[in-house]
Amino acid sequence: MALPPLLMAVWLYRFCPPPELRCVDGEQWEARQPDDGSGAWQPVTLSVQRLGVGIIELAINGRVHALWPDSTDAETRRRLRRLLLRQSGHHAPTPTPWWRRLMQQWQRRHNA
Repeated sequence: MALPPLLMAVWLYRFCPPPELRCVDGEQWEARQPDDGSGAWQPVTLSVQRLGVGIIELAINGRVHALWPDSTDAETRRRLRRLLLRQSGHHAPTPTPWWRRLMQQWQRRHNA
């Protein structure tokens, strides 16, 4: 009858909520567990596993956490995505306005 407690322990370990994150000096990341009584921020290593439109997967100290769209408000997710892109050396592409695309297309047709 030890199997259910073992499964519960695995489930609790695997599906625990991600820690709260904050970026210090634009480079260093710190985290703390929301249910931790101490509330102390500790330095962590953070790497991006997936940076998609709907989901952000982060490895925090080697443990992968998925941040779904409903895990935070849209503004916080947008700021996090931009910060992660900036730190990885990528930047979010700026969309070309429709009128500029139209002018480029017109110029290509007339120059060809």
